Amino acid sequence: MRGITMGKQNYLDNENLLKLFVEHTPAAVAMFDRDMRYILCSRRWLEDYNLGDEEIIGRSHYDIFPEIRNEWKEIHQRCLEGEVMSREEDPFPRADGSVDWVKWEIQPWRTKDGGVGGLILFTEVLTSRKEIEEKFTESESVFRMLFENMNEGVALHELIYNQNGEPVDYRILQVNKAYERHTGLKVDEAQGKKASDLYGTGVPPYFDVYMRTALNGEPAIFETYFEPMKKHFLVSVCSPYEGCFATVFEDITRRIKIEEDLHESQTQIEEMLEKKTQELQKAQEIIEENLNTH
Repeated sequence: MRGITMGKQNYLDNENLLKLFVEHTPAAVAMFDRDMRYILCSRRWLEDYNLGDEEIIGRSHYDIFPEIRNEWKEIHQRCLEGEVMSREEDPFPRADGSVDWVKWEIQPWRTKDGGVGGLILFTEVLTSRKEIEEKFTESESVFRMLFENMNEGVALHELIYNQNGEPVDYRILQVNKAYERHTGLKVDEAQGKKASDLYGTGVPPYFDVYMRTALNGEPAIFETYFEPMKKHFLVSVCSPYEGCFATVFEDITRRIKIEEDLHESQTQIEEMLEKKTQELQKAQEIIEENLNTH
């Protein structure tokens, strides 16, 4: 990339126009001479670096920001020798102990005779974005911990469409460790597979319910007996975004068995009580007949 050329007379002739352009550009831009004294800067520069209405023209960049580290001073010197340098992300420790993150590019500007007259520094403060990214990373870490350590099985899916744009199947994108425990299927076996293939059903299980959730965001919860696994499941379904759905489920086979056993025992007890009641009634009738006979 070539340095910006600016003849001294040309600069003087167009000083007001250049000043107007730099001051009102929406980017954070500053122009320096060879001693790193400010020649011009944009309003965005003053805003981004909390300089307010401070008069900085003619003052040294290093006096305005005494916290500038030697590494950056060396970069400035290299650019004053003609290099163009940039970074997509760089920490800027501030004098108050805080840290700003900045994206920057430095270009030398040249005089009419081709010499480097100084530097133009373009920057973008990324601190807010970095804070959001860090919070997202932290949230993602918490989510990942919960995802991997939940007792319930969790699976994330996406709909699969045919050539006419109609949903016909769904693919398992990601599952947690408990998925393996509840289903008996290995994590590596499940992830990336089509449901119709993975479960050997020919058609994707519970497709109508899952499709409604994925397309309309309508959550659902249901109990089911899944014949291929010979198990009962309690399944909750939600959609994080259109075309995708997540299932949170648990194996309730033992609970169902206990309930069935209790129901069977209760039925047996009721039948036994009914039988005993009938026997008592019959015995009572015999006693009454005997009494009447005598």
